[in-house]
Amino acid sequence: MRPVPRRVAGDAVTYAFDAKTRVFSLSYAPVAAVTAPTEFVAPKRAYPSGFDVECGGCAFEVNGDVVRVTKPGAGDRVTVTVTPR
Repeated sequence: MRPVPRRVAGDAVTYAFDAKTRVFSLSYAPVAAVTAPTEFVAPKRAYPSGFDVECGGCAFEVNGDVVRVTKPGAGDRVTVTVTPR
């Protein structure tokens, strides 16, 4: 199983998963009127030792294998990158 976006609080631009490096990235343009978080699944099968999230100053929370970006960083585009530990 690979990481996939479930909900995007804006206009999805791109997302990709490199199976060899196990790096997932999601870029989107946030829409201020959307108050729900962006949410994606980072399955344990893809990240058995855990993962790190980088999102350029956004606020996020992790609950099991679900990552929620609760507040996007500043700018017109948000890029969230997940890397294995």
